[in-house]
Amino acid sequence: MSGSDDFVMAKHMSLVTETDRCFASSSEAPQAPLLNLLSRMEDVREQLVKLDKKEKEVDAGAMARLVDKWADHLQMIILRLDVAEQARSKDVFKSIDWYNKNLADAEKGMRSAFVRELKRKEQKWQGAMEQQKQIYEAKQMAADQQRMIAQRSDTPALDRSLPTTMGNQHEPYAQTNHGNATQPISQQYHTEIAFLKSKIDRLADQNALLRKSQSESTSMKAVMNREISIRDHKIKQIKEMYEVHVNHHKTKIEALADTNAELRKQLKLCVTQDKRKAEDTLEGSEEAVGSPKKVKD
Repeated sequence: MSGSDDFVMAKHMSLVTETDRCFASSSEAPQAPLLNLLSRMEDVREQLVKLDKKEKEVDAGAMARLVDKWADHLQMIILRLDVAEQARSKDVFKSIDWYNKNLADAEKGMRSAFVRELKRKEQKWQGAMEQQKQIYEAKQMAADQQRMIAQRSDTPALDRSLPTTMGNQHEPYAQTNHGNATQPISQQYHTEIAFLKSKIDRLADQNALLRKSQSESTSMKAVMNREISIRDHKIKQIKEMYEVHVNHHKTKIEALADTNAELRKQLKLCVTQDKRKAEDTLEGSEEAVGSPKKVKD
């Protein structure tokens, strides 16, 4: 008998559907046909015991044919159960493959989304740094222009070799190009000190800005590491649920296989006993006198 015929019989027994999948939610167990056959055989056995007690003769040939018919029926049921078991196992492993694929796709999607978010945050941080750099360069350029204007003015640079006095009467004056005293040397000295202080303040602001950027980068890395750990924990939970799902189906398949094997043993034993009893009855009926009474099938 070919595999396609086996599948047709399995569908006829309602063990599998048109899509080659088992009825996972069916209320009837796969071994129900075997249990029904066992029940019928027990009923016939009880009838034979009753006839034996009444010392009535039985048509041994009819009983032998009935046992052979049951044996053929049993072989067909076992074959159908094998087909159903293969289809059920195939359906379970199809579900496992589908779950594996979805798990991989979900993990890939989460990682790509995280990478996009990370790149977006990096671009935002780089844009803020570039803007702050441009602001600082503009301030530095304005300060340099003011310094160049001050250096190109008519006031000469401070000569540190000249003496300075605290009194107004003896305080030297810086001379202009026209020879006029326009600014005391002490005032020019304090002006240069103020310029240096402003430059020091700008450098301090730049240092603070760099420190702030470094701290923001460190905090961003901490946030990213925390998000990575959260996603890894979720992936681990999904994998654990998947393992439980797979182990459940494997246990169910093994239990069905054990049940089918036990039922086959019981049915083979019943068929052997019935054949032996039918043969003994047939031998006894040949020696008996009179016509045997037939038992309707």
